[in-house]
This record gives sequence, structure tokens and C-alpha cells, in this order.
Amino acid sequence: LFIKGTSGPGQGQQPKKPDLIVSDIRLVQDCKIEVTVKNIGSAGVPDTFYNLPDAVGVQMYKGGAPWGGIILSGFDPAGHLKVPGGSASWIWFPGAANLNLAPGAHQIKVEVDNNHNLDELNESNNTLTRELKCGGGSGQQPALSAPQRFFLDFTDAYLVYEPGKNILQIITEQMVLSYGGD
Repeated sequence: LFIKGTSGPGQGQQPKKPDLIVSDIRLVQDCKIEVTVKNIGSAGVPDTFYNLPDAVGVQMYKGGAPWGGIILSGFDPAGHLKVPGGSASWIWFPGAANLNLAPGAHQIKVEVDNNHNLDELNESNNTLTRELKCGGGSGQQPALSAPQRFFLDFTDAYLVYEPGKNILQIITEQMVLSYGGD
């Protein structure tokens, strides 16, 4: 029996879906970045979204530019996000030298489900942006002080000046040590 103005079976109920958010981005030892993703939805992330071709991606941006990404099977190998309320943390590629955070302040943004593969309760809460400070006052790594002068001793070294670009390069052992940008 259904009376007008009342809820019938299944009416007014929200569908059960996962909802992934980036809950934290923080510095850990040696200025490595730890990212935490939580499932605040009413359902777990199905197995099919952990691996390709339907994998949910986690993408990091540094200063607005893409700076590494990973799929859920790598980020959450234990499957913590497969249950509602689950949470997974991962240190962002700790062995990748090209993804080390240099001293200074950096704008870091992380987006989960950046490829929009997963049907979620809320599709607009997938990103978090933080300013992380490596060195200086962060307490994670001591600030580096620039020496007043230093010496390099090479058997074969050259300074090459490019007048049109006002760049002074340092070349040694047939390798460029500096392109003048630092």
C-alpha cells in the first residue's frame, strides 16, 4: 500500500556508493610527501577499480604541473579503501630522485579519481591543495645555508658564456654541470 505524500519502498534512500577524498598531504622524514586518501562513502571501492583498464588514479601536482601519479593497486595494496570508512596512506615515490621535494615552499595538489572512472556520492570533493615547506621552519629538515664561496677541482673544466641569453654554463668532463639557471 502506498499513500500519496509518504515514502514507498526504496524511495528517499541514497544509493550506496564510495566517495574518495584526499584527507591529508604532509611532510614526513627527509621532506618526503605522505598522502592519505579516505573513503567517506556508503560503499567500498570495487576490485575492478584497483587495476587497469578501469583503475582509479591518484595524481599529484607541484606548482600546477603534473608531478607523478599512481593507481589504487599501488597506492592501497592492502585494499583499505574497499570498505566504507577505510583510509590508506602512502609516501609519494620515496625512491624516485626526480620526485624529491627540494628545500623551500611548494604548492602541492593531489587529486584522487582524476580520470573520473569511479561513480561516487560526491564527484566534487576529490582534491586537496597544501603548501608544504621543506627546510626552514618545517622541522622536517634543517635549512641549508649558502656558502660565501666554494671550490671545485676538475682536471678539465670550462665556463661557457652565451651572450644572447646571458647564460654562463659550467662544463666539465664533457658534461654540463650548470646551465646557468642556478
